[in-house]
Amino acid sequence: YQAMCKFIDDGIKEIIEKLEELDLKDNTIIVFTSDHGDFMGEHGLLGKGEMLESAYRIPFLIKFPNKIKFHNNNKFLWSSVDFAPTLLSIIGVEPRDYHQGFPFEGKYKRNVERKYIFAAADRFDEHYDQIRAVRDERYKYLRNYYVDKPYYLPLEYRENMNTMKEFLHLEEEGKLDSVQLQWFRKSKPQEELFDTFSDPHEIHNLAYNPDFREKLIELRGQCNMWIQATDDKGFIPEAEQIKTFWPNNILQH
Repeated sequence: YQAMCKFIDDGIKEIIEKLEELDLKDNTIIVFTSDHGDFMGEHGLLGKGEMLESAYRIPFLIKFPNKIKFHNNNKFLWSSVDFAPTLLSIIGVEPRDYHQGFPFEGKYKRNVERKYIFAAADRFDEHYDQIRAVRDERYKYLRNYYVDKPYYLPLEYRENMNTMKEFLHLEEEGKLDSVQLQWFRKSKPQEELFDTFSDPHEIHNLAYNPDFREKLIELRGQCNMWIQATDDKGFIPEAEQIKTFWPNNILQH
């Protein structure tokens, strides 16, 4: 893990040194982000495509030149759909109407408190699943469409990782505890609800706890509205989608 972090640090250092060499550092907005990366034993390794916090949180850092300060706070709920409109706004370009997200910094910053963020998962390399998620500041709701599929999907890429091989070996040897074994459950509930404050590792499903029924209904409704508002294409069979990408097997530009 430390070696991976040092590799990233060395790469960032090389870029910054080049900006200094070209006398551009004081006139450059530096943005650092990433995909979900390689995981080292958390949920992410176990289910990189799952809708759990450790699997879909990604880094996003902005360094402004000339000591300009970023005005937001860490409690702001933001999503990847905000990247494009925010970067446009920072350089003084008005974001387009078709952006699903909104700018949280820059000339066209939206001073709107977002209550919910959303996420989706469908294809995982050679396997397919379908999960939708919504969360507010504290609670996370997940909807599993293929409840007959296990949490664990045997992805060839992942199973070639040494950490994954060891994890599978421990499962075969019966050396995993009850929490670790949750990943090997043969089916999923249709709905899941987690309190990310008191249960940060998202172990205890509250969806069927009557004490949380009101929150379940609230987030379920938000998920339904988001699916409709974004014209979610996940419900169209992949074979039909491919036909829209390549009518008559001809790539459209």
